Amino acid sequence: LTMVQNGKLTVNNVWLGGSMSYGEVDTINGYGAKVLQLGPSTGVKELAVTNSVIDMSAGSGLVATGASVNAIAAIIDLTAAISVATSITASNCSIRGKYSSAAGTVDLHILNAQNTLTAGTLTIADSGVATATPVIQNGPVTFTGAVSNTIIVISKLICGDSNKLALACIQFASTVTGGSIDINGVSRAISGTDVGSYYGVYFVGAVSGTSPLSVKGVALTLSITAALADVNVYAVHFQSTVAGSGAVGSALNCSENSISGSVSTSPGYIYLWMIHFQNAVSAFEHVELSGNSMAGVSAVASAGSNVVMLRFQSTVTLTGTAASSIVARSNSMKGMTAQSSTEYVQLIVVHFSWSAAPATQVSNIIVDGAD
Repeated sequence: LTMVQNGKLTVNNVWLGGSMSYGEVDTINGYGAKVLQLGPSTGVKELAVTNSVIDMSAGSGLVATGASVNAIAAIIDLTAAISVATSITASNCSIRGKYSSAAGTVDLHILNAQNTLTAGTLTIADSGVATATPVIQNGPVTFTGAVSNTIIVISKLICGDSNKLALACIQFASTVTGGSIDINGVSRAISGTDVGSYYGVYFVGAVSGTSPLSVKGVALTLSITAALADVNVYAVHFQSTVAGSGAVGSALNCSENSISGSVSTSPGYIYLWMIHFQNAVSAFEHVELSGNSMAGVSAVASAGSNVVMLRFQSTVTLTGTAASSIVARSNSMKGMTAQSSTEYVQLIVVHFSWSAAPATQVSNIIVDGAD
């Protein structure tokens, strides 16, 4: 696709419904149900899909019958690297109905960016996956390639009930460089018997030069009864390094997130972590981790239960100004039940791990009002 002048690509009020089945893979032209699939393009300045629905509720819904074929539905599927000068928007869009695959893999996306992405602003609002399909592999918003110099705003995103391991409502599978991130309002229900890891928002690759970086309002509701191995639950997980811009006012905010419900496993451990920084955090002036809640959660494991509200597993290096601060206010574990029949139970509000990984260049550390 080559566009000129305004370069505006708009899709509005598209409804794909009924049922469909297929047994082969078309890797060139794509397959599945999609409102917009965009391959190699130039001159696109604005891309928007609004008020659109994929609803495979009739009959058996969408069925992939081939031995190695995924069941796929997407509102926006970007199959090639894309650079959009102004904006990419998905608003008031949903996927619902029934989806199944003989291969066991179902991919349901509001946005699936399969390659590198650069945009002025990327906005996803009032959208989500409202289906109880139990084996969703990849969640509503997936960035497979690197994201650079983009203002990302995601609000009111719903991730349907799923027990598939490693599914995140929002996943950055590669690096994020520059720009800013504002995520506010992500809900996910998790039920089933699978062991392994579950995520709300998952940053796999390094984040660098990004500020402000805000992840708020992630709500996970658990109903997990697993067996034979460990269960890991993360509301917000940073697997690699996280670095701000280093400028005055550079801010990282992971606040007002919640985990509720129950999780159990036997035999095995439970690791229940609200905010987890697995590697170094640096170049922020202010880190805010407040108003997060695990109130009333039940975590029962035959081995051990490790419950941590805020964990820094590596070094924390702020900007060293008088205002450089780590603030944790009004975080709650009130009414939580954590049990182990054979080993330890840990309940930790703020954890700076390992003496070899200190916090430096920090003027203020404030922990105020934890219960």
